[in-house]
Amino acid sequence: MKIRLPYQDPTSERLLLVALEDPQFFGTEYRHIRATVVRRAVPHKLRKDAPAIYDGTGVEVWNDAHKSHCTGYRVASYVKLPYGKSIYVDDMQLRGQIDTVLQPMRDGKPYGNKISFKPYSVQMDSAKAIFDFFQKLEIFKKQHGINASDDFYTELNHLAQFLKITRVLFFKPGVGFSNLELTGNFFECDIALCEEHINAMLAPFLRTAS
Repeated sequence: MKIRLPYQDPTSERLLLVALEDPQFFGTEYRHIRATVVRRAVPHKLRKDAPAIYDGTGVEVWNDAHKSHCTGYRVASYVKLPYGKSIYVDDMQLRGQIDTVLQPMRDGKPYGNKISFKPYSVQMDSAKAIFDFFQKLEIFKKQHGINASDDFYTELNHLAQFLKITRVLFFKPGVGFSNLELTGNFFECDIALCEEHINAMLAPFLRTAS
């Protein structure tokens, strides 16, 4: 799988999509909560003399879709940082494990929260980009005196600060999976206000501790 380059990833706001993973198999004692990076969909840029009705011509810059049906979000490959730099986030995820047993660790809260990449395949360019991500993340943590935390929301905040992301995306209640284009299946909030939504997602597991 060939690595995308920064210029191939349209410029738009990046968000962190937080979701519960489905159980890996029936009767499993574990679930996982995950955060990945997505971006807002960007419509094609048309020439000023492009026809009013889109007919496949008149596109000056190809992005995600024509503006008449360019909705929702897309998977992000990069986050653009200050000073013109970009950081690779394709297949990157912050993931925490949750116990579903009667006496869960940490009272049912996520633990072992770690960042990893889950690529389909790795070539030299993508391996370098992944290493660059972790190297920059370590520099950021040292600069700000950040230590590892076993709290998912805290780690999510650290990741958001590192990537300069301020918005968090969730599935609406009752929606477990959705095409990113279907805006109506998601809701957004500021990173500072998302803890209560994460707690609501984790409530069924917290009750197993009682």
